[in-house]
Amino acid sequence: MKQVNVRLLLLLVAVVFGGILGVFLLHRFQVNRNAGSLAKMARLRLAVGKNDEALSLFARYVSFRPEDDKAYGEFARLVLERAESPMANRGDIARAYSVLETAVRKTPDDDELRQRLAAFEMRIGRFVDARQHLQILRERLPTDTTSSTKPAADDAVADGTEAPLDRTEIELMLARAQAGTATLRRLRPSRAD
Repeated sequence: MKQVNVRLLLLLVAVVFGGILGVFLLHRFQVNRNAGSLAKMARLRLAVGKNDEALSLFARYVSFRPEDDKAYGEFARLVLERAESPMANRGDIARAYSVLETAVRKTPDDDELRQRLAAFEMRIGRFVDARQHLQILRERLPTDTTSSTKPAADDAVADGTEAPLDRTEIELMLARAQAGTATLRRLRPSRAD
């Protein structure tokens, strides 16, 4: 009767398991290393004005590192820029809407991105969604209405910080969104009528 060499079998199982674990860890290390270089290359392409290449590189980067909110915001801005171009198609517009919504959910404090999303939503006829974002922005407006916001915005841009919200612009956009919602209601009467 033949016997199984238990030591050899355990050694073989350990070698196979160790090899699989080693390949997994090496793959993860390579992906993380390459992903970091994708973001650097995307920012370099963006700096020289090659936005399509930067968009492609950022898309690959955020697929590897979806938790990088800053890079996702940059990616969303590029996708929006592409959707606003004259060569944009329906796919670009749908992608921009999806990516912008995700970016705003990831970074809810990025008021500039939220305002751009609201403007984009109004452009594509999603007035109710735009109104929700604009109401959030309105709540974040400073309560002091006597000071002018324009010089502060110019100073913030010069300093490299985020510009404060412009009360007049937010209120105007909100009024346009409410008017668009009312127009849609008139055009599409409810089924209860």
